[in-house]
Amino acid sequence: MKRDSAIVYLSIFILSVSYLLTFQEYGINLWDEGALLNGSLRTMNGESVYRDFSGYPPGRYLIGATLFKIFRVNISVIRTAVTIMTSLSVVMLYSISLRLIPPSEKGNGSVLAFISPILFLASPSVYYNRFYPIFTIFGIYVIYWYLEKETPFRSFCLAISAILSLFFKLEIGISIMVISAIVILLKIPPLRPPLCKGGNGGVGRIKDFTYFSLTLILLIISVTLYYAGSIDIYSLVSDIYFQVFKTYGLWGNPFPDIFSLGLWKRFNIHEIFTVILFYIPLIIYFLTFIILVLHRTISTQVTQSSQNVIARSGATKQSHYFEIA
Repeated sequence: MKRDSAIVYLSIFILSVSYLLTFQEYGINLWDEGALLNGSLRTMNGESVYRDFSGYPPGRYLIGATLFKIFRVNISVIRTAVTIMTSLSVVMLYSISLRLIPPSEKGNGSVLAFISPILFLASPSVYYNRFYPIFTIFGIYVIYWYLEKETPFRSFCLAISAILSLFFKLEIGISIMVISAIVILLKIPPLRPPLCKGGNGGVGRIKDFTYFSLTLILLIISVTLYYAGSIDIYSLVSDIYFQVFKTYGLWGNPFPDIFSLGLWKRFNIHEIFTVILFYIPLIIYFLTFIILVLHRTISTQVTQSSQNVIARSGATKQSHYFEIA
């Protein structure tokens, strides 16, 4: 993974912490801060989420309860912990940006890499569940870390990061599991599509996938046994069912109907823009995918053409040599 100096990373972390600490008086996680504090206190007093109260996965409450035991019960303890975790995410996002942004002739790749961390630092997600973006960035970072040097040990760490994310955001942990498995499998030659760059050999990738799968299975079994002995399974299943199937009616459709006749009859520019705004990320993702496929296809064709030209040139020189002889 492309890196910058340690001083740059440390400076980004310190500046991020300094900025977020300015919100210390009223918090940086307004909607969910009460749930985090309440769950941490109840966990500290021996209660368990999904058994004694409804809430998010237990990771956040376990951290909160541990911090309360060490530093006493104070709201600033939780706010400082979230500040540090967010600042670490900013640093990881900068590192990911360096990996993605190609170097330019003017040498401004590092400058462009600051854009996404700055947007994340100032994004409206401070008003939502802070652990969602934190563990999304963490998962992407670990996957890139594995791709930088594909080894069984890093595949082992990949599985651990997925399980760790499960304890904070269930859907993020599942996404990391699925994406990680696909990434490793696509490095195995028989499964590698034509547009995918190869890894370091099929045997090594099979070993990586074996380490990843075994670690994941053992951790899932351990987590299942822990939950089975400490929580009410019926409450857990009911809560998952509610979150998956019933929240739609509570929160509404996150993607409003862009083809609604009423929307276009009213023709309110601001309303139309707010509706289209939900689809802009999907459009960008789709266009980016198309551009990458076209770029890879063109690069492959150019490489093959160059190889054919070189081969023909070599054959011509060889035949010319035999004619002279």
